[in-house]
Amino acid sequence: MRSVAAPPTDDAAVIAASLDDPGRFAQVYEKHAGKLYGYAYRRVGREIAEDVVADAFVAAFRARRGGVRGPGGGLGVRPGMAPTAGRRARPARPQGAGRAPAGRLG
Repeated sequence: MRSVAAPPTDDAAVIAASLDDPGRFAQVYEKHAGKLYGYAYRRVGREIAEDVVADAFVAAFRARRGGVRGPGGGLGVRPGMAPTAGRRARPARPQGAGRAPAGRLG
């Protein structure tokens, strides 16, 4: 009797499999989304954290054809992606906001 191979579970193998079956990328999302959300929540707050996570995974999904990279061969779906996504999600702060006017220290 022929055994059926178990689906891959490490990020590199799942990402490679997702090239033929994009739905497989959901495994990467399920594995990392909670940690990334927690990181984003602490950095940008609840209202923006979901957008940060979504942006990070959209970027990772689109980049998966470029090759698997990152520690352990996994795609860089890590907290390191969240600051970039967070900057895109947050409204820009006006230049000089939060600073004392020049010449005044207090």
